[in-house]
Amino acid sequence: MLFRSTDRALLRYIEDLRRQGWEINLNEPFGYATKYYESKVGDKVYQNKKRVKIGPLIMGLGTHAAEFWQKNNKFYI
Repeated sequence: MLFRSTDRALLRYIEDLRRQGWEINLNEPFGYATKYYESKVGDKVYQNKKRVKIGPLIMGLGTHAAEFWQKNNKFYI
């Protein structure tokens, strides 16, 4: 399988997000990331889930990632 340089860059950004605890699902349109976390209110502990599109997460990784996503997102949605 031949990868474009943009594919390699996307894989690097996805790996960065995974290291931050995000689960990435590219099988859905636009790609989504999910993160599970616990919150405590008083004595109760709640299991929470946050689900967001990967675009804003990639753009939050830094200037180069934001420029990459703005230029190439149309290839991945």
